[in-house]
Amino acid sequence: MRFKVYIFLFVGCFGILKLHAQTSPDNVVKFYAYFGEGQAQALKSAVKSLDTFLDQNFKGNEEEQIVAFLEYIKEEHGPDSTWKYNTTNDSLIIFSFEKSGLRKEFWLYGYEIDTLVEDEKVLNFYRPVNADSLEIYDVAEDQLEEILLELEKSLEDFDDLEQNDSLVNYQIEQDSIRHRDMKIENWESKIPYALYKFNDGDTLIMNYVDVKQQVGTILSYLLADGLLRSDHKGYQSEFFKIILVTEFYYYAMLSNLYNQGVNLYPND
Repeated sequence: MRFKVYIFLFVGCFGILKLHAQTSPDNVVKFYAYFGEGQAQALKSAVKSLDTFLDQNFKGNEEEQIVAFLEYIKEEHGPDSTWKYNTTNDSLIIFSFEKSGLRKEFWLYGYEIDTLVEDEKVLNFYRPVNADSLEIYDVAEDQLEEILLELEKSLEDFDDLEQNDSLVNYQIEQDSIRHRDMKIENWESKIPYALYKFNDGDTLIMNYVDVKQQVGTILSYLLADGLLRSDHKGYQSEFFKIILVTEFYYYAMLSNLYNQGVNLYPND
C-alpha cells in the first residue's frame, strides 16, 4: 500500500503543478558555495559535460534534447550503449568526485558509513519531527506472542552457534568483509537538501525534493516519467541539470567507463 501511495504522490507532484520560478543566479552561487570549492568544481564540470553529451547524442534545442534523453530513460530504464561520451574527460570528472568527496553524496562503501560527519540540519531535513506523519502500528496480543516466540527461537539458535566459537568468528568476519565492500546509496545526501535550501520557489525542484524526502531512492524510469510530466520551462535551469547529473548522467558516465575498461574503484 505504501508503494502505491508514493507512486501516486510521485506522479501527482510532477504532473499537477505547472507554476515555475527560476532560481536566481545568486542562489546558484550560494548552492555551489555550500559544497566547498572542490566539490563545487566537480559538480560544475559534470553539468558542463552533460551539456556536451546532450549535443552529441540528441537533436534539437536544449529543451528538446533533454526531453529525448528522459524519454529514452523512461522507455529503456538505462543508458544506451551507443551514446557518445568524452571518456577521457569523464574519467577526470569521476576522479574529481572521488578526490573531493562528492561521490559520497551519491553512494558509500559500507566501511565509510561510520566515518561520515553528520550535519544536523540535513538529518532534520530527511527526518522532520511531525507527529501527523508518524506511523503507529497496533500489534494484537496473538501477534505479539508470535513475535516473542520468534525472538526466543533466534536466541536459542545463537546459543547453539556460540558453542562453536570458530564458526561464529568466521561468520562475523565474512559479514564484516561483505559490509565493508558493499555499495550503499546515500539516502541522506546533501544535494537534495541544498536544492531545497537555495531554490527560489521553483515548483519543479521542490516537487523533486519532496519525493526524495518521502521515498529516498527513485527508480530511474519513474523519475524520468515524472519529470516529463512537469513544466518543460524549467529544463534549462542549473538546478534541474544538477538533478539530471545526480539521478542519471553520473551513472551513465560510470557505466561508459566500466564498458571502456576504466575502473576507478579497485574494490569492485
